[in-house]
Amino acid sequence: MTLTDGVAATLLRGGVLFLDYDEHEIGALLLKAGGSARPQDQEAFHQLIDGAMGLARDMTGRTINSRRLYAPQSAKLAGLACPVGTRYLTTHGESPMLDLNRLAGTGITFLRCPVRVAPSTPPAELREYAQHVRRSQRHGLLPVVEIDTDTEERFLHKARTAATRALMRAQTALDYADVEPTALLYALRPVVPGPHSHDPGAPDDIARATLRAVTDSGIPDRAGILVLPVRRHGGSHAVSAHLAALRRADPNRPIGYGLGRSLLGRLARLWRGRPDNTDLARRELRDTFHLLSTTLRTCTQ
Repeated sequence: MTLTDGVAATLLRGGVLFLDYDEHEIGALLLKAGGSARPQDQEAFHQLIDGAMGLARDMTGRTINSRRLYAPQSAKLAGLACPVGTRYLTTHGESPMLDLNRLAGTGITFLRCPVRVAPSTPPAELREYAQHVRRSQRHGLLPVVEIDTDTEERFLHKARTAATRALMRAQTALDYADVEPTALLYALRPVVPGPHSHDPGAPDDIARATLRAVTDSGIPDRAGILVLPVRRHGGSHAVSAHLAALRRADPNRPIGYGLGRSLLGRLARLWRGRPDNTDLARRELRDTFHLLSTTLRTCTQ
């Protein structure tokens, strides 16, 4: 499986929705939006997303959690969350290898594999993480390697240096495990200064800093990237600006995008558990994916 094969190429043509949060996280999100965290409201929120028609053109995949593994999925592709550490996918106590064997016949096509690379992260943990990514590849699954590079640095050039170090540590572990870089996708947030910065930077400056960090860390030019929202300004228009700037800075890099908590929070605030708001929330979902996919297609042409 490479970037020219079906799953990777399809995911990079549009958007991926990260919906693999557990019931506590979804409940907290609904409560913060002024709704209720009751199980029936959480299920209704999932149904709101499942029933949004017209997403097939722009949403090319979604991550799900293990409890929803066998639920009907409206997206063409479905993935599964993969927490870091000994948990991996062990919902019933099996080893990671047995879990991957079980997944082989479920129709799951990709795994979200998030890792927080801090200066204190033990090398052994990163090596274990990289081995799991490699095992996923050997089982025919496409790993989506999400490397968290958030920093407290107040200036863009220092944020770029911190991101480079984090990416380099992760990439070194992946290289050591003999992971094939064209048979995975890197899910990354654009490099921006920390929350105490007074100047987050223009999209073109952020794009150059992000690509410099990616290149300097040893991630190959042919490796695909899913652009994630910046936590502090993650609206759809901000993501669109970052996508366009990244495409201008490197027209040949395979690029897609992924959306998660920031979009779900916006949908929850629009919905608030009221059935009469369902259409409004679904329209927001469709419009967001359409805006970003249009940006991606326009900048690629």
